[in-house]
Amino acid sequence: MSQHIEYDCQITLVLYHFIDEILKCHFSNENPNIKQKELLKRLCKYKYEETITKYEFNLFKNRISENCLSNSVQSQHNANSSLIVTAHRAMMQEKFFKQYAEIESNTSTNKVTISLDLIKQHMHQCQKQLNKEFEQMWHNQRTFSPDQRLTPTMVHLIDQRLTNIDARLKCIYTFKAQLLKIKIESL
Repeated sequence: MSQHIEYDCQITLVLYHFIDEILKCHFSNENPNIKQKELLKRLCKYKYEETITKYEFNLFKNRISENCLSNSVQSQHNANSSLIVTAHRAMMQEKFFKQYAEIESNTSTNKVTISLDLIKQHMHQCQKQLNKEFEQMWHNQRTFSPDQRLTPTMVHLIDQRLTNIDARLKCIYTFKAQLLKIKIESL
């Protein structure tokens, strides 16, 4: 099942790559200057980073909701509890396990909270970079001489490239989430 999902993903990604190459060719046909080419590269880079961090954040939150962390502690406890023969040892083990589980739970919760905060900060930073680049682009459109401005076709092609980046990454992370779900269900 997972191999089928991976094949579907690869086939779909070929389509997104093909669309991206067509858009690059059309943009080149508009004879952009060096600054316009650099602008397109920066916008694509920032869009890519912004979108990846958004999907990574959501994927990480989904992993947390699947309780991957707590399952590992419980399975360790269940495996070890069958080894204890005496009641005294079982009581001691239970006491130590509860303390261990509490400490690990607190540590895991702290790690998850810190990780979510870091991902969220990076996501906001990427969004700011992308927004700043767009603001600069529109400012340049108003202030540059007509021969230095992006043509309406260039603006449209940039928008299509960014939409394609978003769609490609959405596809990747949808497949990633499906594979994660299959992996969790098989455990």
